[in-house]
Amino acid sequence: IEGVVIKGEGKGFLLPLFHSYKQLEEAKKQHAGIGIKPEDPYYGITYFDEEEYVKDIHNMVKKYWLKGVNSNEIKCFGYKEVTYLGIQHRQEFNDYLDWLHYAFPESAFIFLTRNIENVLDSKMWQRQNKQNLRDKFITANDRFASYASEDNSSYQIRYEDIVAKNETLEKLFSFLGVDYSEEQINKVLNKPHSFGQRKKVKDLKKLTIE
Repeated sequence: IEGVVIKGEGKGFLLPLFHSYKQLEEAKKQHAGIGIKPEDPYYGITYFDEEEYVKDIHNMVKKYWLKGVNSNEIKCFGYKEVTYLGIQHRQEFNDYLDWLHYAFPESAFIFLTRNIENVLDSKMWQRQNKQNLRDKFITANDRFASYASEDNSSYQIRYEDIVAKNETLEKLFSFLGVDYSEEQINKVLNKPHSFGQRKKVKDLKKLTIE
């Protein structure tokens, strides 16, 4: 999409930054009184500045996201994340996304889901217990829907909507503030994206070289 840069997966790299913020915030609240003198066990925690810490995170992540692109031409930037299955509790999930809104003002979340049974057929999940995965996907989808229902900066779309190129897909472009282009969508859909397709292409290249 012209003016939009979405980087690939980052192994949930923002979640530990959120945890570090919460740990420091809690330490300051609990131990500010014993964090002033060099001999204090929490020496220095008094000077923890929440806003400055978040601002530094914002600038660091933005610098990473915009590497290799002309930032003057960017209307929207972000990245793809698929590691939400590892967040154990709903409240932690909600707090994390709320914090992302705080760290990145005017941020938005796009929740892309797919028919769970089709997801489980992917080669990526072949060696894992299907029932355990099914339960995790159901939980994750429920969390996505619940958060999006209360957050005006969230948008829900299904893989099936993209393939069908229906109204939900068109509204996504409006949500992002960019022009809808069926030509660009067709180009993307014609590229191999799935785990199995990429492996086939890689194996084919290997055979050709040998």
